[in-house]
Amino acid sequence: MSQANANKPAGGHDDVLECCRVHKRCGEAPNAFVVLKASATATETELRNYARDHLAHFKCPQRIQFVSELPKTATGKVQKYVLRRKLAISKQ
Repeated sequence: MSQANANKPAGGHDDVLECCRVHKRCGEAPNAFVVLKASATATETELRNYARDHLAHFKCPQRIQFVSELPKTATGKVQKYVLRRKLAISKQ
């Protein structure tokens, strides 16, 4: 599955500015980090339902975390290792 395909459904929602799905480890359910547009009002439940309508059930995020921005490299790539660390910390 390409990264573009993995992040497209949540990103297709009108309230989503950008998103990134990550697994803490392979084999675990994905988690999504979502940046909403400035005036957006989407909820975790709404975005999860949207993903269920557009993805296979095993690709749908089990948990959605809203963030103000995604951590990126100087070239604009999302730093997934930073997001995985956030997952590990939040599950402790």
